[in-house]
Amino acid sequence: MIEIEYRRVADQSLRLDIHGSNPGKIKPIVFYVHGGGWCSGTRKDEQWLFDELVRSGFVIVSVSYRLAPQHRWPACLEDVSYASQWCQDHIEKYGADPSRMITMGYSAGGHLALLNMLTSPNVRFRAGIGLAAPVDKVLDILRRGGQLSESIKNLFGVDKVDAEIANHLWDISPINHLRPGHPPILMVGCTEDSSVPYIQAVHFQKRAHDIGLSCDLMSIPRAGHRITTWSDFHPSWMTELTNWIHHHAE
Repeated sequence: MIEIEYRRVADQSLRLDIHGSNPGKIKPIVFYVHGGGWCSGTRKDEQWLFDELVRSGFVIVSVSYRLAPQHRWPACLEDVSYASQWCQDHIEKYGADPSRMITMGYSAGGHLALLNMLTSPNVRFRAGIGLAAPVDKVLDILRRGGQLSESIKNLFGVDKVDAEIANHLWDISPINHLRPGHPPILMVGCTEDSSVPYIQAVHFQKRAHDIGLSCDLMSIPRAGHRITTWSDFHPSWMTELTNWIHHHAE
């Protein structure tokens, strides 16, 4: 594993880890964004996932980003965007092919990964993957009876919904940035997820299909939000994931 500082903001060093680097071979790259409700988590949280993907023939880049509430929106998205630009410009010397870069994230990281892919004007991704990703924050307000989650309160520094925050939540929702010509997307949704309801992935796929985008949905029946339990409910989900990545990285 190689650790690199990709950005420094004030006195904070922002780093990324490169797993599976082999300069003698040029492999597809999975650009990974960790979860944690935009307020917690680290780039090292899913080491078991990185190990599996490295064994499957990918270079993995896992990134850190500034966390709320110390750093409000859009700090986290700015960092993810900056890191993906760094990868496009520099990753080839570490044995990865920047033209075969697939972005992936879990939970809040899936939100950031997809939003970055759908809104970045300069970084070219081959595909995107959202693992239990919150892609419609307006829908989330509705299911909460007009109340904000603690994560969103921390992210924006607000306590209640008004017109301004409603507009912000619409704008940060990846579902509202789908456009014809975007890369293929895979949504992984769990039917018993109480943090990111499965219906978000269903709606996202429908919206994508309505405008002619390729969007697959992998459903994990009876599973909740915690990614470490998914294999208990769908033992082959990692195999299906790696096969999907291989197919879209060709």
